[in-house]
Amino acid sequence: MEHPEYFELISGKPSKEKVYAFYVMNVFCNTHDMHERGTMKGKDWEGNLGWMKMAFKHETVRKYWENDEEFRLSYDEDFRNFVDDVLSKE
Repeated sequence: MEHPEYFELISGKPSKEKVYAFYVMNVFCNTHDMHERGTMKGKDWEGNLGWMKMAFKHETVRKYWENDEEFRLSYDEDFRNFVDDVLSKE
């Protein structure tokens, strides 16, 4: 993100770590949406899915997903279900 400090306009004063985790989850959400629309398939999807699973294993993104309800509710129900059913199970 070019200006993470702008995030405070919509969410108070979050840590830089939370801003980055939010940015990462936005990339994941957009990737998931592309897959659901059928514009990302095959090896492109498999590669991105592998990257999402690996990144979600690390404590930072998972911590916000599991412990911050406001963070989770920033995303639509389909994506939340995908994270809970696929990424969180790794």
